[in-house]
Parts: sequence; structure tokens; C-alpha cells
Amino acid sequence: MAMLRVTLRNLFLTDIAISQLMECILPCINFKFRTYSERDAAGRSKTSSKLGAMTMIEQVRIEMRKDTYQSTFEEYLELWLQFGYVMLFSCAYPPAAFLAIINNFIEQRTDSFKLCNFYRRPFARQTDGIDAWQLAFELLVYLSIITNLALIFFSPRFFVNFYAMFPDGTIVHVILLFVVVEHLLLIGRFLLSYLIPSVPGKIKLEMDKYRYRSRMLLKRGNFVSCDNLTHSNSLLSDEGEEVVAISQQPKSNQDDDKNK
Repeated sequence: MAMLRVTLRNLFLTDIAISQLMECILPCINFKFRTYSERDAAGRSKTSSKLGAMTMIEQVRIEMRKDTYQSTFEEYLELWLQFGYVMLFSCAYPPAAFLAIINNFIEQRTDSFKLCNFYRRPFARQTDGIDAWQLAFELLVYLSIITNLALIFFSPRFFVNFYAMFPDGTIVHVILLFVVVEHLLLIGRFLLSYLIPSVPGKIKLEMDKYRYRSRMLLKRGNFVSCDNLTHSNSLLSDEGEEVVAISQQPKSNQDDDKNK
């Protein structure tokens, strides 16, 4: 267990350092290197009246050299790996959760700085959730129950305590106990996810009310537009009938109408 703890600590800290280097420092160096010529030209064209302010064309050239933000796949993958370190081996290295919190506070600021300065503004995309990543995180939760129980039940300290309490116990009894406890915890986790809804009842009720009101407003708008269209068609038909009736009158009657 001690060797596993040291290995997890080294891997976790190394992964955090590498992710920070790849996500913030390297894009900063790359962006500074690509925009060096523009900034140097802007520095040579500084005047005392403008106090070194760049022109619009120079600013546009610098903005065009920024990278395009493709997707959030890398960010979700990093969080998923970090969640795996914390959950799968929490009993072997408990300080991983504390280190993950510190890393997330730092990464929150570095990611915002990176998106505001080294990437173009991304387009907003409408979505209902995190899609397949929700299933991936839930699978890690179920796997963490199995891995943590395995680390506990098959550790030397557990065997010592188990044989002290049950001198006639064997490895088969330990495996059976592990299977029973593991199934109970998995069933409990499934029941919690089933009984506790992802959306509270009050919020779901308000969302249903909003959808109902939206549908009623759309129907009312369609009825109003249909009534206006029917009224305009009736006016046109009435005017058309009057024109046809006038055109069918004898010429003498039409002259009398004109004189009147």
C-alpha cells in the first residue's frame, strides 16, 4: 500500500504539472512568438501623441493569428482523468482530493486567461448537458466502489484483523465477503441515483409551466395571424365582387354612375 501511495502521488503531481504546461505556458509562448513581428512593427510606429497605441489594422492582424478554440474535449478529458485519480484510489492516497481542489482553483484562472488572450472567441453551442461524459463519470463512480473495496479487503492489515476475529476463516470467506459488500454498495448507489432526480421537482414544474405558456402563446399567435389572413381575404373578395358587378352593368348605367 505504501508503494502504491508513493506511485499515485508521483503520477498525479506529474500529470498536473504537464497539463498546466501544455495548456497555458506553451500556448503563451507560441502566441508571443507568432505575434512578435506585429508587435515589433507597432513598437517602431509609436508616436508620443498616441502613447504607443496600436492601430486597428495591427490589432486585427494580431487577433487573426490567434488559434481557433476547437472543442471542450481536452478539458473534459483532463477532468475525467483527475476524477479517476481521486475516486479509484481514494483509500490509498486520500490527499489526492485536496490536491485536485487546489489544481482546479488554479486552472480556473489559467483557462480563463488562456481563452481571453490566446484563442479567438468561440461560438456558443446549445446543448442539454455534457452528453457522453455524464456516462463516463458515472462509470468511474461504480468502478471506484470495486477498486476501493478490493484495496481494503485484500490488504495485509485486513487479513490480520480478519484472521484475528475469525481464526477459522479462509481466503474464500474473504472473497465472499468482498462480493457481498460490493453488491450492496453498488445497489445502494443505483438506488440513490434512481430515487434522487437530477432536476428538482420545483424546477421541473416551473419548466413545464414555461413550456405550456410558450405553446399557448404560439397557438394564440397562429390564430391571430389566421384571423387577419381570413379578414383580408374576405375584403379582397368583396372588392373583387364589386368590381365584377360594376363591369357587368350596361354602359348607360355606368355613365349615369359616373355623372353622379
